[in-house]
Amino acid sequence: MCDHPKAFQSYQRKARKEHICFECKEVINKGELYQYSSGVWDEPASYKQCLRCYKISNIVVSDCDGEECLGFGELIDWFYGHVCQGFNIDQVVSFYTEKWKLGANDLDFINIGE
Repeated sequence: MCDHPKAFQSYQRKARKEHICFECKEVINKGELYQYSSGVWDEPASYKQCLRCYKISNIVVSDCDGEECLGFGELIDWFYGHVCQGFNIDQVVSFYTEKWKLGANDLDFINIGE
C-alpha cells in the first residue's frame, strides 16, 4: 500500500545551479528544466527529478493497479525488478520505449553492469 502525503505539490523549475536527479543520479545542469516535488509524509521532504525520469515514473505510476505505487527514488529498482522477472534488458527497454514513445537516447541512463 502506498503512503500518501498529507500535503503535496509538484511543478517544473529551471535550474539556477546544478542539481542531482533523485532517480538516476545524473546531473541536472544549470538552465535545464527539472521537476520539483515536495510534500509532508511523516516529515517534510522534497525531490528533484530530471524530466526524463519524471516522465517515465509518471507512466509507471499510471500503470499501477492502485494497490502499488512508485515512491521517489524507486524507479531504478522498479526497472531492475522487471528485468529480474524473466525479461531481458532489451525486451524491457524495447517494450517501454514504445509504450512511452521515447527515443533510445531518452533511456541512456539505464547502464546495466556498472
